[in-house]
Formats: sequence, C-alpha cells, structure tokens
Amino acid sequence: MRNTGTLSIFGLIGLLTFVMPASAQEFDGKWHALFDTPAGLQIYHFDFQNNSGKVTARAAVETADRKRDVAFKEAKLDGDTLTFVELRKFGERELRIEYTGTLSDKGITLVRKIGDFGSQESVATRKVPKHEPASTAPVVEVQIERIIKDAFKDSFRIGTAGDFPARYSSHELKVAAEHFNAVTPENCMKPERIHPEEGKWRFEQSDALVQWATNNKMSVHGHTLVWHAQTRDWFFRDGEREVVTKRMKAHIDTLVGRYKGKIQSWDVVNEAINDGGNQETGQTENLRNSKWVQTLGPEFLTFAFKFAARSRPQRRSLLQRLQHRIWSEARQFDGPAETPAQRRSAGSRGWNSGSLADRKRPLRRHRQGDFGLRFVGAEGQHHRA
Repeated sequence: MRNTGTLSIFGLIGLLTFVMPASAQEFDGKWHALFDTPAGLQIYHFDFQNNSGKVTARAAVETADRKRDVAFKEAKLDGDTLTFVELRKFGERELRIEYTGTLSDKGITLVRKIGDFGSQESVATRKVPKHEPASTAPVVEVQIERIIKDAFKDSFRIGTAGDFPARYSSHELKVAAEHFNAVTPENCMKPERIHPEEGKWRFEQSDALVQWATNNKMSVHGHTLVWHAQTRDWFFRDGEREVVTKRMKAHIDTLVGRYKGKIQSWDVVNEAINDGGNQETGQTENLRNSKWVQTLGPEFLTFAFKFAARSRPQRRSLLQRLQHRIWSEARQFDGPAETPAQRRSAGSRGWNSGSLADRKRPLRRHRQGDFGLRFVGAEGQHHRA
C-alpha cells in the first residue's frame, strides 16, 4: 500500500525549502556592480553586513576621475530583498537615490532609482567588473558650424541657470559664455541667501554673477523676489499684516533697485500655486498655503507685483506660477481668481514654468487668456514622447 502520509510530509518539506527566503549571510560581504548613470560609468564596491538583524551597507565608488565613500541609509533586509538609500549633496540640493536588491543565482540584481529621473539596473557579483568602453567605434571629430545662440540671436536668447562664476571651473565658465547669452541665478538671489536677517544683505555672490554676465554680454533674468521656500522666518515675525507688507516692499525695493539697468526681467512670485485644479468642479483658486498667504492673504501677489513694478516700471515681471512636475498626474491647473485688469495693473507681464521635462503631453495654455497673461517659456523646456 502506498504511504501517502509520508509522501505528503516530504512534499511539504520540499515546498518549504523551495520558497524559503535567502539567508541573511548570503548577502554579507563584498559585492561589486557597474552602473551606467547619467554622470557616466560608476563602479560600486559594496560591503553588506547583517549583525543580529541590524543591516549596514557601505560602498567605495569609482568614477572616471574620482573616488568617494558612501555610508547608505535605511538599510533593510526583507526575505531575499535588500533595500537601502544613498543621499548625495549638490550645493544646496540633496538627491535621494534608492536601491532595491534581489538575490538570485547570478548575484544581487540591483535597481538604482534616482528620484523622478529614471533608474538603472545592474547585477552585483563577488567579482570586480571590468571597466570596458561602451563602444569600440572610432572617435569622430565634430565641427560646430554655428553656435545656437548666434544662429538665433535675432529671434530669442539661449539661457542657462547657475550661480556663476562661483564653484565653476575655468573650462565650465568658458563653455557657458560661449554657448549661452542669458543666465538665471540658481540660489544666490533667493531671499534666504541674499537677505538672511532683517537689515542684513549678502550681495557678494549676486554682484559677482551680474558682473560676470555683463562681462560676457549675457542678459540676466532675476530669480526670485517672493517665494514660500528658502525664505527666513524673520520676514513673518510678529505676524502683523502691515509689518510683513513693509518687509516685502523693502526687500523688493532694495534688490530690484540695486540691479536696475543690469537685470532684464524678474521672477517676482515663484511657485505660488499648487497643482490639482479640478476641471470638472470648476475649482480655480488653488494658492499654496504659504506664510505669505497666511499673513497677507491672496493679495500678497498683487503687493509683490506692484512693488516690483514701481521699483523698475520698464522691466518685465513674471509670475512663475507653476510648481515643478505640476503635470505629473495630468491634472489641470487653473490659476488664481483675479481679473486680467488686476493682473496687468499689478505689473504682471507673463508666466513661465519651472520644469516641463519628460512630459508625455504638452503644457495646456488655454487658460492664459483668462488672466491677461502670456506664456513666456520654461526653464529647461524639452518634451519627450
């Protein structure tokens, strides 16, 4: 007679053995992976350790011209999946890079995700990978007949963003001056950096940028006078409406006045609007609940443009109203509910967007006429299907 009970027990043991997650010790030790990143090829020499359930992850990273050591954060082991995070600083910005590793007979399949900028995949092995060239094709010398800024000099400007000339090499400065004829400061004119305390200003970096642009015959687009972020709390201290309004006016008057005749246009208000306007319900008012709104109400927009217009009436002012990645879920935005006459009388001349990169649909502009504004452009605008 067939012993079905015995067979069932052995079958169960076999099944459990098959689905059993990988042992933590299998992850321990040295692993090596080669990632083809936007910054070039990078070899990660990982060291994973699991001490009584506490997972640590480190790496020595090699690129073409430098090396760095990384202590990863948030390292966790769940069955046969290992996750950890790399935080990289670029000036004032912090970039979060998330890793997910799955153990297989080939090694650890690692997916390296860089925010919203895509991901790369590589298999980490115990063996150090060879740094092989991506292509063996012969190098072709490229001759540039005309630089794009010169080709379209009578039509529009070609711009770049950065806190020039600080923190840039002489080669980078040469390339920027050769290929661009407009510049927007990245951080040095933002309220936090240039006006850290009431009555205290830090003009050194902004002055250097304007002088560098002037020397290289580049126009400057000022960025930014009023913003919810990178603005110190002293602007709103005490919370009195009249006091905060005077502080805003003094800030705009001083900054715009200092660079009168040297800056062509300004982002007066930056990212004042949240995305999420609803086409079906007709929701149009979607101001960000910033400290400016909490203190002055929606009128802070009008105040900002009036102060800017009075400081430099001949210069163009922009409401940079769109938040970065505002169309990430294809939700429609409808702007602040003020009439075109109110907008124009306050000094607003147009709007632009922070980023339209990697969007599957173009920005809808059908609402611009409702506000009496015109679309000016987008920083880093490019679309990809």
